[in-house]
Amino acid sequence: MKSLLLSALVASALVLVAGGNACDTYFTNPNMTCIKAYECGPGGSSITIYEDCPPGTELLTAIDTNPSCNCDRLTDCGKSVRLKTQLDAEKDNTFTINCYLFSESYITEFPVENVNEFFPQVQDRGPIFDIRVPEGGGQEVIATFSYQDEDYKETQSLTCELRSGDIDNLFEVISDYENEMMSFSLGTKNSLDFEKMMYYRLEYDIKSTDSRGDILVANQTILVFVDDIGDNPPYWIKTQPSVSLEECDAGVSVVQVEASDRDVEINNAIRYSITDGNDEGFFTIDDTGEVKTAKKIDREALATTTFALTVTATEHNADGSVADEPNSSTQATNVYIVDVNDNVPTFNEPEYYAEIDELNENEDVFLNIDLFVTDMDEGQHGTFTLTSDKPEDLVVSPSQGMGNETLSLKAKWRDGTLFDYEKTQDNLTFTLTATEVSDPSHVGTATLVVMINDVNDNRPVFSEPVYNVNVNETEPEGFHVTTVKATDSDISPDFGTDSIRSGSRGRYCKVVAGLEEGR
Repeated sequence: MKSLLLSALVASALVLVAGGNACDTYFTNPNMTCIKAYECGPGGSSITIYEDCPPGTELLTAIDTNPSCNCDRLTDCGKSVRLKTQLDAEKDNTFTINCYLFSESYITEFPVENVNEFFPQVQDRGPIFDIRVPEGGGQEVIATFSYQDEDYKETQSLTCELRSGDIDNLFEVISDYENEMMSFSLGTKNSLDFEKMMYYRLEYDIKSTDSRGDILVANQTILVFVDDIGDNPPYWIKTQPSVSLEECDAGVSVVQVEASDRDVEINNAIRYSITDGNDEGFFTIDDTGEVKTAKKIDREALATTTFALTVTATEHNADGSVADEPNSSTQATNVYIVDVNDNVPTFNEPEYYAEIDELNENEDVFLNIDLFVTDMDEGQHGTFTLTSDKPEDLVVSPSQGMGNETLSLKAKWRDGTLFDYEKTQDNLTFTLTATEVSDPSHVGTATLVVMINDVNDNRPVFSEPVYNVNVNETEPEGFHVTTVKATDSDISPDFGTDSIRSGSRGRYCKVVAGLEEGR
């Protein structure tokens, strides 16, 4: 029966292409609402009728009739050929018994064409069913369901089309016709992820289509519940990539971090540890994720002012054991130690000593002293000005420094300079001051003691530029002519008045006595 219908359908297709001229000798006015196709050949004709053609409908008009025709389903054998009863493709899909409609030797068969009458029916599931699928399974078949269609031969042409729900394009359906049922296999194209989506409501249309293009649709809903497994490391809820910390004592809070188990239904406990950047043990972290100082932090005493801490969050099971991998994740926090203005500028010595020769006119002299000032604070806190208490006589250079600054001191000549041995033989004392810019109350001082050496910088001077004396020519040799006086402003015995020696370049008199006076 099936092969006969197939041949009829092929023949019908040929009729449509060829135009059906051979049938014109047998009938006219074919009712194409009820007739799908027709074909006439030398040995007989085939007229395919849709099964939903109403009884009493005129199918065609015969040109010549056979008085002895006998067609069970036709009302008469006259020129107006009408359908007698309702056809049913599912029961009788071809009628050929003794139907000589047009002549005693020309048989006519009537294949019955199926039309969509029945909705597809699910066989082994309900129209709505649910499944549970563990996450991370990759590409796999997760469910099967089968459909049948009571319409003739429409089961094998059933299709399954997605209507909604596959928002991530993770699912696919493969069909397989077997044992007069259409089996659909629902599979995943990639792994499901519980943390991304815990539930999918997939809605499909199961469609049957007849030769006229009429479609009947059954709805199939599949609820896919994704089961959580421990396949994710902790994720960070609260992080702080960098934090500034002032110098402080132990026990001061530095930063608060927090992580959670991404596997929502498992939700292991999280424990924290500092796994890098804490070699000297300056920091500690508790089970809440709070990082604190473990000991006093003094910026000036540290080898570094930045700590690159790596904090690790690790999952633990209810019994305290470490959870299966992946079980940990890390995050970095840079701790910058901020300077506190807790230092004053400090000279490298409390007292300095220098020795210089007294200054000549317009002469400046640098003191040979190893002198520097240190303020261990940073930036403005470590910037200071440098002065002496007698800036007109002693110049400090530079006038401002920062951190660790080497200084030079210059003894400066001026009218009335202090650096004159003839004015003072005592050591000169100066006060050096370093004053912090940001806090003038932070002051460092040192004392400078300068010893001055005398220099032979003065000439002997007579009390009179010219001495006039009258002497009688009769005076004997050795006669006291007069007394002259000379002084030297240099004070030391080697250079001063005490060092003056007498002498004469005349033929008639000579200096005979005296250091300060000559006669």
